[in-house]
Amino acid sequence: MQTITTSDGVKIAYNQTGKGKDLILVHGYGCSSLYFKRNIPELAKQFRVTAIDLRGHGESEKTMKGPRISRLASDIHELLEQLDISDAVYLGWSMGCSVGWSYWDMFQKDRLSKYIFVDEPVLGLDTPNNPSRLLNYQQTLDFMDSLAADKQTTLSNFISGIVINKENDVSDLIESSCKIDPGFAGRLFYNHMVTNWSDVLPTIDIPTLVISGEKSLFNPELVKATANLLPKARLETFMETGHLMFFEEAERFNNIVANFMEK
Repeated sequence: MQTITTSDGVKIAYNQTGKGKDLILVHGYGCSSLYFKRNIPELAKQFRVTAIDLRGHGESEKTMKGPRISRLASDIHELLEQLDISDAVYLGWSMGCSVGWSYWDMFQKDRLSKYIFVDEPVLGLDTPNNPSRLLNYQQTLDFMDSLAADKQTTLSNFISGIVINKENDVSDLIESSCKIDPGFAGRLFYNHMVTNWSDVLPTIDIPTLVISGEKSLFNPELVKATANLLPKARLETFMETGHLMFFEEAERFNNIVANFMEK
């Protein structure tokens, strides 16, 4: 993988392949660009695909600086600047959606032409008014404690739990996830879980695709509701898979993304 160095001195790893319109792939919490291994080869036949490892994740530098969604979004902006990418489609999965919403909050449509948001509600925290089905506040704190106590088991259980078809081998994905520092991971998780993006989505006025997995760990109705908040959004739902639909139903996912890119 190649790297850039951010304004605060952190090395960010990325992989770029293919030619054509720019597609930026941004993974979810505790994951890496490796999760897109069934998507990048096919999409790169039509587009120039840039897949990033967010700071602290995957092959990017391990640091305690910037365990915040806003800093991750700034890293994306700096990546686009340094690679001179000016008209990209941004695809964010899970926390990658929150990074994309933060990007818009700070930079609006600078260097972007379209968004693809994959399986993320506007607030991850489970509350009476936001039944996300993920974790409530106390459970969020408990998850942070679990990361500190046994990162390997905590992340392994989390990743294995979001796979619908258990015949899928995700051992390499789990290994990639476990490269994150547990202290950084805990602080980032808290920032991610408690931030509500509902005021930002109605301001996103570029074409947007929302993709939902009916068997997701998240409440799919809350994911679908994001499409109603976005002025120029359409919705695609995967009925037989969940949070990892891009991995488990890669062919259909790649076709949907390619069709949206070409419109």
